[in-house]
Amino acid sequence: MNKQLPWVYIASPLSKGNYAWNVNYSVKVFTKLLEEKKCIPYTPLSSVLSNMICPIDYNGWLYYDLALLERFDILLRLNTKINKSKIGCNSKNTSYNMKKSLGADREEERFKDLDKPIVYSIKELYALIDRTKILNPRF
Repeated sequence: MNKQLPWVYIASPLSKGNYAWNVNYSVKVFTKLLEEKKCIPYTPLSSVLSNMICPIDYNGWLYYDLALLERFDILLRLNTKINKSKIGCNSKNTSYNMKKSLGADREEERFKDLDKPIVYSIKELYALIDRTKILNPRF
């Protein structure tokens, strides 16, 4: 690959709401972005297994996540309402409201401080990437 793709940080809730659905949704968004090869995605929720083996407290993870943000080009803040069918859930209640996340809020604020773009959907992300390719040959 001779072109550099933008690095995308996926910010979303973990511990607020349904832990398993939050991880599932974030990982599925990560996988979709990776498979479509328009960017290099990262979800901090992929660290769940690491935390199960060697637990780190909330402030330790937040320190790590905020330090990583400086290396990313775009932050994708996941929507707060999702369709359960998108995460492989076939229950009668078809939607799930992701709870407000203080960690994702802090990640978003840090990205604003860095004056880097924040998007709220994959569609918006891809539109930004397409526009940015014209302005920034690095992408």
